[in-house]
Amino acid sequence: MKVTATDYLGRRWRCAACGQARSVPTRWVEVAEGVLAHLPDTIPADATPLVVADEIAWEVAVRTVAHLLQSACPSVRTVVLPIALHATDKTAEFLMERLSTDITTALAVGSGAVNDVVKWGATQRAVPYITVPTAASVNGYTSPIAALTVDGVKGTLPCHPPIGVLAEPRTVASAPLAMTAAGYADLDWQVAHRLWDEPYCPLPRRLIAFADAWSLDHLRKLAASGQKAVAELLLALIAAGIGMTIAGSSAPSSGGEHLISHWLDIQADRRGRSPALRWAAGWRRNACGVGALRTLAGD
Repeated sequence: MKVTATDYLGRRWRCAACGQARSVPTRWVEVAEGVLAHLPDTIPADATPLVVADEIAWEVAVRTVAHLLQSACPSVRTVVLPIALHATDKTAEFLMERLSTDITTALAVGSGAVNDVVKWGATQRAVPYITVPTAASVNGYTSPIAALTVDGVKGTLPCHPPIGVLAEPRTVASAPLAMTAAGYADLDWQVAHRLWDEPYCPLPRRLIAFADAWSLDHLRKLAASGQKAVAELLLALIAAGIGMTIAGSSAPSSGGEHLISHWLDIQADRRGRSPALRWAAGWRRNACGVGALRTLAGD
């Protein structure tokens, strides 16, 4: 029987393979045309949701999201982050000021940086959040971590995954081709398990192996930015994020290549390179690719 990430949505169980207690807080994932129309059904009418996006995502999707919610939740609020958004402690603090005590649900509309900032802020405020990806660019949408730059040093912080994911293929496929890329690395986890007794579970590995294999098999279709291929890539990335949630860390899908990527980010910041230009050009994914090659090359 084929096991997919969606089989574990909203579940708690004890893993038969490793014996550890596992859970997936994300309850639902919908990737199809028209799914944003389901948003009002996911939030109570008396709720006060906060919709967060950058300027690019605002033009693509947030007007639709806010409009849909307005009919069901008249108290909906919006925050538009600068186009030069970078996931830093300062950006997170800016958002925290707007996640007031009466906000009941946060919605992250955008790609990786927006999702990381909202994920961290929602976790700090103990507010559930929903992610609406606008690009198939990262595997962190459903992961239990957020990548933030704090005091000039980039790293990952533990966070709560979203309660749900909604994405429309047409919107996701319209993202720049440079963003429709993803790199996966899992070798570090197995090495850490064998050398330093890092807890290891084969279930997340199987879920992420599916994402790896799918990406390799559909590379040409992704280059053409076909809606179906990009939507399936997003589902593969979501599966990878759920695999990380099951493992309780980024280890199944992130290793030394991400540390190299973070180091390159820090060096670029110190040299005054524009975060907006780096992200628009798919900087982080390319940096992870370079990191993966360097990790595999060894000395």
